[in-house]
Amino acid sequence: MTVAATSRPAVLRRIILDLTLLLSAACGLVVEIVAGRLIAPYVGMSLYTWTAIIAVVLAGLSAGHWIGGQLATAQASDTVMIRRLSLALVFASVSSLASLGLLRMISGPLLSSGMGDVPAVILLCTALFLLPSLFVGIVAPIVTRLAVDQRPNDPGPVIGRMYALGTLGSIAGTLSAGYLFIAWIGSTGTIVAVAVTYAGLAVLCALYAGLRRVLGRRDRYLNMLSRFLDGQSQVVHRIRSALAEGEAATAEREAHTARSTGANIGASAVAQCAEAVEVAIRTGEPAPRIGALIEALDLSLQPVLHGIAALAEVAEPQPQPSGDTTESAIQALNALSHLLADDDAEAQDLFAAHGAALRETLGSKRYTALASAIDQFDFETARSICAAVDLQSGAKETV
Repeated sequence: MTVAATSRPAVLRRIILDLTLLLSAACGLVVEIVAGRLIAPYVGMSLYTWTAIIAVVLAGLSAGHWIGGQLATAQASDTVMIRRLSLALVFASVSSLASLGLLRMISGPLLSSGMGDVPAVILLCTALFLLPSLFVGIVAPIVTRLAVDQRPNDPGPVIGRMYALGTLGSIAGTLSAGYLFIAWIGSTGTIVAVAVTYAGLAVLCALYAGLRRVLGRRDRYLNMLSRFLDGQSQVVHRIRSALAEGEAATAEREAHTARSTGANIGASAVAQCAEAVEVAIRTGEPAPRIGALIEALDLSLQPVLHGIAALAEVAEPQPQPSGDTTESAIQALNALSHLLADDDAEAQDLFAAHGAALRETLGSKRYTALASAIDQFDFETARSICAAVDLQSGAKETV
């Protein structure tokens, strides 16, 4: 393994996190700009309308930031954090789409209730735009926590980059909504585009979570994705067919398989929807309820299948590292030293991946000291331990 090869996961992680924050911030502002156009046919365009929209969107973002901060705990693993990030984006997508139907359902009764124009406008804006803003607000704290984990000893520049990306995304969203999207595809089309963007980011994060789980074993992960594509592309059809034929046990088993395989590749939204279908079938929920859950499973599954198919078209086999233990350990120590010098948290993953070779080369005492330093993010001590090792001979202490 070379240093360049080792740094690729860190670069990929940074790109995904930066892109997620940039686009989610842009979409949040797009929704705010489009909101005025959506409700204008019902309440007009006035100071009261824009005041309500801005207040509701900011309230949603504020609540989302607080919730995201609670979810971004130090105890949660990166895999759990990425799963939470994916789910927040899925809910942002669903709630954005739901606002279109909800507008037609509640605007008439609400505005004709006699409660007064200002309270009616505030309630309408709250019902439509609070949840989309709340869910997208969850994204920033989680992304920032994941980004800081890469440089835990020097978080200032990372936090500054996150703030800058969020602001740039907001500017881009404001300009693109006002000058491009509304004119091109209309207000409804713009909301649909926002929902699709959220869903795409959720899929991207889910695929990255699965890739991270088999980091350094790209062929294995691609094989997992290929098996998922082959086995689950028709799962919704199989579930519906089994239910139509009265084979509830078969339908439940298909949903269970979709849940477990979705979780294995990091597609948390698919796993959640499949679990809901499985439970509904097992407990004998009414057919309309099961049908709605199956439809939700299909909606969450399609972007994943399309993403895997696109990935398969560009995937290339990767060479496998040499099996020589000492040589592998020396290369790992070189790469580890570079990561530690950059305060890069990927050093933990590299150390875990080469634990056996490093233990044999370093000896038990030095290996234990290095493991303890890396586990506690004491990268300065870990770097000094690596520097004390003769990388040419990989000499270990006498035990």
